[in-house]
Amino acid sequence: MRLGKLSPGEWLFVSICGLAGAVIVYSATSGFGMGVSSDSMHYISSADSFLAGNGFRDFKGDPLVDFPPLYSLILAIARGLSGVRPFVWARYINIMIMIPLIAGSGILIRQVFPAQRLWFVLGTIATLVFFPLYTLATTVSTEPLFMLMMLWFSLLASSFLEKPDPITLIMLVLLAASATLLRWIGLSFVVALFLLTVYAYRRQLKHKWWVPVISSGASLIPIMLWVGLRNIYLLGTSGRVGYVPDMVDELKNIELTLARIVGWTTPLPAIFCLGPLFIFLILVLFLNRKEHWRQWLQRLAGHTTLPIILLSTIYIVATIFTSWTGDHLDVRDDRYQVPLFFSLLLVFFVSVEVLIMSHLTVEKQNQVLFIVVALMFFWGGVHTGRIFEYIKISKEQGVIVYNEYNTRQLVTSGLVEYLKKNPIDQRGTLYSNVPEAVYFFFERHVEMAPWDPENYYADPVNLQKYYIDWPPQEDAYLIFFKPNYKHHHYEPAEIARIADLTELYIGEDGEVYIVQPKRK
Repeated sequence: MRLGKLSPGEWLFVSICGLAGAVIVYSATSGFGMGVSSDSMHYISSADSFLAGNGFRDFKGDPLVDFPPLYSLILAIARGLSGVRPFVWARYINIMIMIPLIAGSGILIRQVFPAQRLWFVLGTIATLVFFPLYTLATTVSTEPLFMLMMLWFSLLASSFLEKPDPITLIMLVLLAASATLLRWIGLSFVVALFLLTVYAYRRQLKHKWWVPVISSGASLIPIMLWVGLRNIYLLGTSGRVGYVPDMVDELKNIELTLARIVGWTTPLPAIFCLGPLFIFLILVLFLNRKEHWRQWLQRLAGHTTLPIILLSTIYIVATIFTSWTGDHLDVRDDRYQVPLFFSLLLVFFVSVEVLIMSHLTVEKQNQVLFIVVALMFFWGGVHTGRIFEYIKISKEQGVIVYNEYNTRQLVTSGLVEYLKKNPIDQRGTLYSNVPEAVYFFFERHVEMAPWDPENYYADPVNLQKYYIDWPPQEDAYLIFFKPNYKHHHYEPAEIARIADLTELYIGEDGEVYIVQPKRK
């Protein structure tokens, strides 16, 4: 079955499911808008900076080096064409992404299982009601666009493996290059592109060896220019690229990945699922002989399934060895695992067909299909319930996952209300313990308030060590949010030891001061 060969009825079905997903994102963000994290503010502020002609700089005015520029560039272009803030545009971009993302999952499943329409229907609906997808789609983040690239790269690659042609290869190169400019982990696309082109030309590799080399090399050119010329040559730093030994715990990352995947399958804690799952796997292992497992591997290595499974494998291995473990310990933080959903869905359907149904009579096969439908109906019901609860709470309080700054508590806080009614002089330099929040609400560049670069909890000794004659300017203000979650920041009472503070606002949610160098 060639790419996109769906019947009119099937096209209508995947389109309706895609639109339903878009409606869910729209509804969940209709109260306060998108969730905004610290990463979100890097994207938003650098988009504003680029549009203003200052290059890609973040809310502190520092050059953007920790993130590739594509997402910020998209937001900048959107604001330039419309005048609407990137924060608002990010919402509508994600709403639009949901349509081809969900529809694309249906196209992929139909392509893999041309003779089994049930998997097409169940898989498309499963994507529609997959709750973790919406925690990402309701946040200003790169993940939804990255997953869309991942899905459509796999669809194009499957077509290329069936019949290699230069047009499709060029499209794959462009997608791989775009993925690297979207996220550092997008380099997994380049590796997958190289391996897939080697596989496609395996019988002609002696004469076609240059195809994988040139195609993967070409896809690296944009990110090499960004890092090599812009970051290293112009700025003297490569950015946060590669392995960070002291912040990466590979075994813990594997544990978290497995726990979150198991957690998707049931409302019960993962510990209650491992026993029955282990017993089921043992039964499947003994039920199947070597030829069954060979057939299973052949199905997964087919031209329709290999691209998504290969790309997902490279992606998650790279994630395990590079993601900062301590930043992603929250049980709800499965953003790195969600892109695996498409390949896991295919593995599940292939396993049911090859490892279970192939042993049964037609009557028994129908019984298995009934059980699968019942289990997925239950699974879908659990996830649908989570989605409706998420929409309800997000409308009332703001998006509740991956959101630090656009919450009801912060939006309606006395500190924010005071600053809206009493704007700070544009000539004044702003300092804050939460500079992201200041930029989000007021679109003003803001410096980090005094903090301890050596300790997680600020040591008063280092205040005198690092902040002699602070602040360096007379017209400066301190905006301090409470509670002080970033414990490495010094409290105003401690800052008063090195600078003169004049109170402007004191409240339970924060404090605002005029700050001047300490009078000698």
